[in-house]
Amino acid sequence: DMDFNPRNNVVRLCARGMNEETLGNMESAFQLYLEAWEKAISDFEKFTAAHYLGRHQEEPHECLYWNEQALQFALRIDEETSREHLSSLYLNIGKSYETLHNFSKARQHYQLAAAFIHHLPNDEHGRKVRAGVEAALIRIDAMF
Repeated sequence: DMDFNPRNNVVRLCARGMNEETLGNMESAFQLYLEAWEKAISDFEKFTAAHYLGRHQEEPHECLYWNEQALQFALRIDEETSREHLSSLYLNIGKSYETLHNFSKARQHYQLAAAFIHHLPNDEHGRKVRAGVEAALIRIDAMF
């Protein structure tokens, strides 16, 4: 299920990873996310672990790889809730493509991000993603 159950081992590992990130321990955060990925069984768990691994990558190809993994598993979660993550996932993938100078793929993913914007919650995260998508489309459209 999409609700982040604190009793879920994968969710717990990712929460510990985020805590390590906050403390500036990037290497141990990465190890915890990797452990979460290795222990993940359900599509939800795989989505969650891949999402955190994607956030953590410096290298654009690696970042793209993990964001695409996260997207594949998010699309397999057949729940309403998974839709609110799609804008953010498409935005991240678009950003990776933009960084790699594949502007047509970037634009395609930013447009997909925009298509799912209405599923975003009206909270700080939702507003941040919405603003990110709008800025990305303006930026990428200037290149065509």
